[in-house]
Amino acid sequence: LLLMLTFTISLAEAPVPTVNDMGLELMGSSVRYPHLTGLADPAIQAAVNAAIMDKGQINARLSRMAALMNAPVKLNVSYTCLLDAEGSVFSCAILSDGAVETTRATQVWAAVNYDLRTGKEITFADLFLDEDAVVASIESYLDEQVAPELSAHLAAGSLTPIPETFTLSPTGLTLYYDIGDFRTLSDKAGTVTILWCELREYLLLGQADPLMAIGAADHIALGIED
Repeated sequence: LLLMLTFTISLAEAPVPTVNDMGLELMGSSVRYPHLTGLADPAIQAAVNAAIMDKGQINARLSRMAALMNAPVKLNVSYTCLLDAEGSVFSCAILSDGAVETTRATQVWAAVNYDLRTGKEITFADLFLDEDAVVASIESYLDEQVAPELSAHLAAGSLTPIPETFTLSPTGLTLYYDIGDFRTLSDKAGTVTILWCELREYLLLGQADPLMAIGAADHIALGIED
């Protein structure tokens, strides 16, 4: 009698990280910020969470709320995040709005961009074939295409040079300006989103590149078809 045994080997899937909403509300002020959990590499997870706290100045904002308990102008910190389905790329914008440092209302943007596979902070060099060339192209696009459309809505400032603060989405690159450089008539710090299809000749779209992980190539293809 020959007994045949079949074994099923189950390989555990790599854990996918989760963005948890953290924060505090106090007497009309609110500070909310993201906190990553579930990364396979705890060192990368710690580095990203530390970057969120540092770039968003979260501890300073939390402390600031206590000083504003009886103040007429409050402080509100909010955020928007991208985390792709595979947990490969994290891109987050953090907005501090209100009495950030003085009693006068203002806005301050911060951004955190990380490749969670490597633990490397994402820069333009990770997105584009030629950083200098793409910066020149973006600035030309902003001056020639975007500025004329926005001129009626600007209180002060210019769209160039481009700011260092940015985030990623499947459809495009969003730039976040200092309120002293680009302020709208409603006293908001300006933002501009540039579609990837406008920058397609400069994009890094290899299988291991961040833009491929967030699905930018699919949106570029749709733009070409349209």
